[in-house]
Amino acid sequence: MKLAALFLFAILAAPAPQEPAAAAPKAWRILVTNDDGIEAAGLKALVAALDPLGEVVVSAPAANRSGSSRSTEMFSRELKITQTQIPGADAAWSVDGTPADACAYGLLQLAGERPFDLVVSGINAGANVGAFAYYSGTVGAAMEGPAHGVPGMCVSLDRGGSEAAAARYAADFAGAWLRRGATTEIVYSINVPRAAEGAVPGARGGRVGPAPYAAGGFAMSADGGGARARLTPLAGAAPADTDTALLAGGSITVTPLRTDWTDDAALRALGEWMPKPAQ
Repeated sequence: MKLAALFLFAILAAPAPQEPAAAAPKAWRILVTNDDGIEAAGLKALVAALDPLGEVVVSAPAANRSGSSRSTEMFSRELKITQTQIPGADAAWSVDGTPADACAYGLLQLAGERPFDLVVSGINAGANVGAFAYYSGTVGAAMEGPAHGVPGMCVSLDRGGSEAAAARYAADFAGAWLRRGATTEIVYSINVPRAAEGAVPGARGGRVGPAPYAAGGFAMSADGGGARARLTPLAGAAPADTDTALLAGGSITVTPLRTDWTDDAALRALGEWMPKPAQ
């Protein structure tokens, strides 16, 4: 009798069978975009490096749209959207529009019930230091993130540099920023230099410097019916604390860019001198 009671107690005390646990969601949700187009090798390297951090979704321009800054076409026409596949991405879409359009589509249409934690734009083929950042579609796409409440960062690679090295650093930076608590007040612009095979450059923070090249002027054609712009190298050395100088010196540069353009001091001073409307 005692054995029977013990056997019955063992049955009653045994844990009930459990349903198979649903797969836990990946740690972070990251939207990847660029301005070189969805087929760019830099974007594919970036996706592969970010994949271990969480769910990676791509929404990138269908073609190269370099120099687009934060321009948009979504207010003036319909955008063609095409689903595609990229190794390491949980989903990928090409958008027949600007980098900012592609980012906006990802954030507004692809987020679903689980918003993105971060936008990462790149890897751009060519550095975006100095004034180049103002023209860059890579930077412009990253800036679109905070406009929709999602932190943004971007990464650009100097010509001849290693995409794999740039992707690794971008993923390391993204993970560190997410763990620290990424915010929308700042977009981080990362520029990675050329480096010797196997070399690991240091990383330094730098302010926006002058562009390494600028439009030096317009040379009129012989018949006076057209013009040709020529790019000229930076005259003189860039200030030592700028992204331009640091990249030229072989460092990875990280530049925090404000997403709010308002100058608070100038705004406060307006009341002292701003003319009143004529009566």
